[in-house]
Amino acid sequence: MRKTPRKGIRSVKEPELKGPPKLTLKTLTSGIALAALNAKRIIDIEAASIKKEYEKDELLKHFSVPTFELSEIEVELNFLIEDAGENDIVVTLDAEKLSRFAESASRVKFRLTSRALKEYTLPSGEKVLSG
Repeated sequence: MRKTPRKGIRSVKEPELKGPPKLTLKTLTSGIALAALNAKRIIDIEAASIKKEYEKDELLKHFSVPTFELSEIEVELNFLIEDAGENDIVVTLDAEKLSRFAESASRVKFRLTSRALKEYTLPSGEKVLSG
């Protein structure tokens, strides 16, 4: 038996289900770099807060503040290329796909290093930061 909608009730078209957003190599690598940068920022903020606590304490003020330098991070990514665009490539990190197509997997290795930012003034007077 065929169902017909009641008067005054419109049938609603179900939305098409879209998969997760496409992951590009640019988004992936910049995300890793920004995560490391933000981790260092959080550590520095906490170290500054601890320093203030140490300065108030008669015993602790003679100790150095516990912190560390994030001098280098080495990252190696294994991925499959799903699509190539004009300015970037779409990749997948899916473990099952990587296992099935291991011989076709691409690999990129990069190193994040700490550098002091330098400020330059252009002839126009504009200030530019460079690492």
